Amino acid sequence: MKLLIKNEAMRYFKKKSLWGLYLSIPLMVALMVSQAVKANEIVSVEKVATFHTFALYMPLHKIFTFYLFAIPVIMTGMSIASEYENSEIRMILIRGYSTRQVYLVKLLILLLSLFLFIVAYLICSYIIGFIMFPKENQIISFLSHEALNPTQCLLLTVKYYIAVLLILSVFTLGISLLAIMVCSVVTTTVFGMLFILGGFGFYLILQVIQPYLFSLDASLFSLWSLPMMQLKGIYSMITGHQEMLRESVIVLSVYLSVFLGLSYYLTGKQDQFI
Repeated sequence: MKLLIKNEAMRYFKKKSLWGLYLSIPLMVALMVSQAVKANEIVSVEKVATFHTFALYMPLHKIFTFYLFAIPVIMTGMSIASEYENSEIRMILIRGYSTRQVYLVKLLILLLSLFLFIVAYLICSYIIGFIMFPKENQIISFLSHEALNPTQCLLLTVKYYIAVLLILSVFTLGISLLAIMVCSVVTTTVFGMLFILGGFGFYLILQVIQPYLFSLDASLFSLWSLPMMQLKGIYSMITGHQEMLRESVIVLSVYLSVFLGLSYYLTGKQDQFI
């Protein structure tokens, strides 16, 4: 298994498309920071509290969310889906490894690359933010209206990205399961992107039907959409909203169990999808 992990890691990290994703990080961060600076010039905490001008930031958050969720889709497409489609995985199975072992190793490499991506994004965010944002001793959090010092900001940011990594890891498991079922790069990518867009649409549908379902809490139920969990739920979770945290843990646990269970079952059938 060690040899398999080493070989898979070397093959995967040699892909130019993967490094293209990593190189997109500073461009995305610079775009987000530049737009945030413009928004900060016209928005104050008082305006946010009174006129709900936080909507100015929502497009930025949606772009950021779509970008983050698109990364696992692309990574899975150029790894698992590509090798199933081109039958490259046959050559690995010939060496005596089972389908389940190969899939597990590929999944571990995917999650490792995702972890490195999040770490790189966090580092780039601080470097570019330090250059482009005005220097302040305290920063106001628009969601809680609290003044945070640099240390508090760093801790809150680290907790935020840990939560992002957990959500994206579960999403990666789902896309990887899709990849071994359809065995197609195009289909995996298209359906993956549709799942992301559908996640945003799910919340809009909940908003429409909520008046007819009096017992439905749209904010909590929307957490079943992983993009909406990242978009709306994380900050509440990391700032001590117990009900939101409990619901998020339940949702992630259910998805994790389903995705791992189905993957274990499907990959246990040797060569069924190859």
